[in-house]
Amino acid sequence: MTSAEIRDRLTQITLRRNIIFPSADIYPPMGGVFDLGPIGKGVRDRIVSLWKRLFIERNGYFEVDTSLVLPEIAVKASGHLDHFSDPVTTCKYCGSKFRADHLLDENDIETEGMTTEDVNTALKNDKIVCLNCSKSGFTDVAFFNLMFKTNIGPIEGTPGYLRPETAQGIFMAFPRVFKSYGKLPLAMGQVGRSFRNEISPRQGVVRLREFNQMELEYFFDPNDQKFPRFKEMADRKVAILTYEEQERSRKAAADAGAKKSASKQGQRKNEAKPLVMTCKEALDRGVAPNEITAYFIGLTFEFYEACGIPFNSMRFRQLSPDERAHYSGGTFDFEVMTSFGWLETVSLAYRTDYDLKSHGDMSGKDTTVVMPDGRRVIPHVVEPSFGLDRLLWAVLEHSYRGKDKEHEWEWLDLPPALAPYDVAVFPLMKKDGLAEKAQELVSSLRGRSLSALYDESGSIGKRYARMDEAGVKWCVTVDYDTLKDGTVTLRDRNTTKQERVKLDEIPVRIGR
Repeated sequence: MTSAEIRDRLTQITLRRNIIFPSADIYPPMGGVFDLGPIGKGVRDRIVSLWKRLFIERNGYFEVDTSLVLPEIAVKASGHLDHFSDPVTTCKYCGSKFRADHLLDENDIETEGMTTEDVNTALKNDKIVCLNCSKSGFTDVAFFNLMFKTNIGPIEGTPGYLRPETAQGIFMAFPRVFKSYGKLPLAMGQVGRSFRNEISPRQGVVRLREFNQMELEYFFDPNDQKFPRFKEMADRKVAILTYEEQERSRKAAADAGAKKSASKQGQRKNEAKPLVMTCKEALDRGVAPNEITAYFIGLTFEFYEACGIPFNSMRFRQLSPDERAHYSGGTFDFEVMTSFGWLETVSLAYRTDYDLKSHGDMSGKDTTVVMPDGRRVIPHVVEPSFGLDRLLWAVLEHSYRGKDKEHEWEWLDLPPALAPYDVAVFPLMKKDGLAEKAQELVSSLRGRSLSALYDESGSIGKRYARMDEAGVKWCVTVDYDTLKDGTVTLRDRNTTKQERVKLDEIPVRIGR
């Protein structure tokens, strides 16, 4: 199947099984907001649990939960009030609005390094057509701030904004948390929602107005950029598309006459290949700016592999100086190959001391810390920031399987640790005490901290199909023999093989 066909088939499954579906869909669509049903919520919660184990619990870091609403002065200090805007262009024929760089990207024109004038020139290309009316003709770009504005309290004049990222709450909480902990390095993580009023959200959960993030802020002494447990990650292999390799590929393509000047009509997307290296090699080659960044590069690969993403379908892309923020000491985008192409799902940024310094200057509060040797410093920060919704889609897409010799239907090959339920339990029939026995088993499994789903609707075959589409690894059927000898039928999702096991063996057999 083509990428578009896989995306369409998976979308049908997510709708049919209520995994992901449009919010408030009994009303006209508002775009860029989605709801999760029980299965989608279950998978997402398992992803979050895995992330917390690796990024929070493994190294004994802290987790916080900060406010969704920020006062205007806070978003001014972070730079979002003045600089958090996107270029918008309008179709001259139907009035549809688009983010200009995304419109060009969808027409296979790369906008990296383009000025506003370059973008306006590219939009005049008659091959760039409106995605709604298919006509060519767009206005010059204007800039639109992406934050949702509100008012704090009943009186006008106290503006606030829904947070555009979870990170700023962590930065503002740092001085208070540091007083309790008292030394560097210190790391705080947060899982929560952020909001960006996207101009033209498209491609399902790829571009959202309300989305979920998993972010970690690692605060450290700028004079000591070593990571305490870097040796544990030093030999892990990673794939990095370096800035130099991207430049080499562009120049080679330009020399071959395959690209046009970015200042005229844009250029074809970069197809450079990543370099496979260890985390230590990334550090030694100067690709990673410090041990901390190199460690989190490796840990991100470990996490994504645990989520079922194959190594050859993921990479870190090193951003060029033109792409990254002015305060960045090095930024990498983690990308996963999907039916949408290479999809950015993580930003790993060395943010230096920019955020703490800005909040200190704006608030008048001291954000420095005193080191054991008496030095007073503003900590530097390395931030791995994960887009949870995009990761959920990538996990579902890479787990999608079509019909095969074992399966008469499509199914999701989710890693057992990410399955929405550990096991599904079916009574063969609703009568003769089978339903009661099955419900008794469900209660017993739940008492062992296993997530068990009870289903008595439809034929056994249809129930198996539903669970395969939901990615549930194990199904248990309670039948008449169960009442006689205390055994049940245990079915494996991947092989579809069935075998008889004793009731008390189920937790061990399903790996919990």
